[in-house]
Amino acid sequence: MLTTARILGALGALVLAGPGTALADAGNWRKPGLWDIAIWKDGQTIMRAIHVQQCSDVKSEPDVMLSLLPGQENCDKPEAIRSSKGMTIKTRCKVHDSDVDGEMAMTGDFSKLYRGRTRVSFTRGFTAAKQGESVNFEARWLGACKPGMTPGDMVLSNGITVNVLRDKKRNEQAHQGG
Repeated sequence: MLTTARILGALGALVLAGPGTALADAGNWRKPGLWDIAIWKDGQTIMRAIHVQQCSDVKSEPDVMLSLLPGQENCDKPEAIRSSKGMTIKTRCKVHDSDVDGEMAMTGDFSKLYRGRTRVSFTRGFTAAKQGESVNFEARWLGACKPGMTPGDMVLSNGITVNVLRDKKRNEQAHQGG
């Protein structure tokens, strides 16, 4: 069962490293600024959603946008597919000796509002019930980032602020031994 605590835990863990910089060549993503993201599991309504806020600029956008997709460590270059219906991003990462396949499918204008779902599958280490588990989200642009926020900041629903870019850099340095 996907609970609010598990979603928050996943959000906290996933900011350790992301493949977003590999997506930089795929073009502009969302409008820079402050985004409010409602996240809820299948079977629930948006009324039961938890909310996170993300502050991004053009440079940080690929990493910040992908921070909703769990398991972003030791990743191959993501595949971004644009169509008239929206955008799909597929990732293949390795976490604790398990391949993690992620997919983030989105529709909307990406300047004020978009919505979608993430789906993650693991090759081992997780029960079959977790295979293909998906999470829904809806993102609304709020305007400029709040004073004191820097690009990469993500405010979790419990009020804790993490910075996707700093956490990614720290994780990369730890994996390189420095």
